[in-house]
Amino acid sequence: MTLVDKDKMQRDAASLVVAELGAVRFEERDVPGAPPGTRDFDIIFPDGHCEPLEVTSNLDRVVMNALGRTGGGYFELPARVRRFWGVSASQTYTDASGKRVPFDPRRVAELLTPLIEELDAKGETRFAIDELAWPVGGPGLPSYEQPARELHALGVVQGLSAAAGEDGPRVMVSLSGGGSWGPPVIPGVLGKIAALPDNIAKIEPCRQAERRHLFVVLVGSGSTDWAGWALRDYLRGWIWEGEEPGLPELPDAITTVWASSGTGGIYATPPEEWKRFGDAVE
Repeated sequence: MTLVDKDKMQRDAASLVVAELGAVRFEERDVPGAPPGTRDFDIIFPDGHCEPLEVTSNLDRVVMNALGRTGGGYFELPARVRRFWGVSASQTYTDASGKRVPFDPRRVAELLTPLIEELDAKGETRFAIDELAWPVGGPGLPSYEQPARELHALGVVQGLSAAAGEDGPRVMVSLSGGGSWGPPVIPGVLGKIAALPDNIAKIEPCRQAERRHLFVVLVGSGSTDWAGWALRDYLRGWIWEGEEPGLPELPDAITTVWASSGTGGIYATPPEEWKRFGDAVE
């Protein structure tokens, strides 16, 4: 079961573009029987001219696999503890062969459950996995070091605890893409997605069109999920008020880029500045 309805996502994006640009309608091009590499839509304008539109997202298959394994990025350990523990971990990690793979909840549970039970029993209230794995003062407790090093390799970062609340003592592990967000994240992510060969190939045959559009839906579940947070906060005006995101570098095949995390967002045809479209972000 997918976490995102791709067909609805694409049609919603096309509808937003039609409404913003005053077009008449959109026509689907990437339909069953279409040649490989066909663009998603053509946007039809009142004078009859068409502009191509490709809709994509920051979805990452490896990350989506990890989220699927953990029911959306959160799972509870069957640990016997006296406090509430929140453990942070990465959505993906690099295995011994150098391959990027999804989070492994089974192995993490095997290693982390006895480790966190021991820490809790001894009255500890926090841990940094790297400090357990490589103690500053020299060799630490073997019962900590060996599992902590493997947990570090598996993407576990740290744990913090508080007095147990209404739900009682328990251990919750949450996955994150890591990084930080702010206006510079937005053009950086959009530029990387625009440069993907598949996106360029789908727009390239339409060079005769005056504008050639790439619509990026920032769903907040991919390796670039911080761009979605940055866009939402920017649209709300919560932070960085008055500071505009820079413009992304676009390949020649793409003239106009759109970014949305819901029913509204921003778009630009560089060197023109960003414009807002759609509904306000709540």
